[in-house]
Amino acid sequence: MPGPFEGRLSRYICHRREELRLTHQQLADLIQVSPGFVSLVESGHRRLDLDRIPQLADALETDRTYLCWMAVIEGKPILFQEFFGVPVLADIANAIAAKGGRV
Repeated sequence: MPGPFEGRLSRYICHRREELRLTHQQLADLIQVSPGFVSLVESGHRRLDLDRIPQLADALETDRTYLCWMAVIEGKPILFQEFFGVPVLADIANAIAAKGGRV
């Protein structure tokens, strides 16, 4: 059952981990957390702290900015809009879509 923090970011983390054929334990070791933490983040039962983004991005071989963007926009979409405006969100979404969802 999805948790309150389930969304694009949690689904991406799970998908990318599986794509790289990493277990919860292997990813946990790479980002220095418990396997339970990874599982809770993927299921949306635990929020990912922004200070974990660099380690997680490196472990998932993903752009740090992309993961940070997903975390911020999910956690504080209104704040993100105020900072960057709606046109920037459309530009980001279009750039991501043009790259097949990969940054």
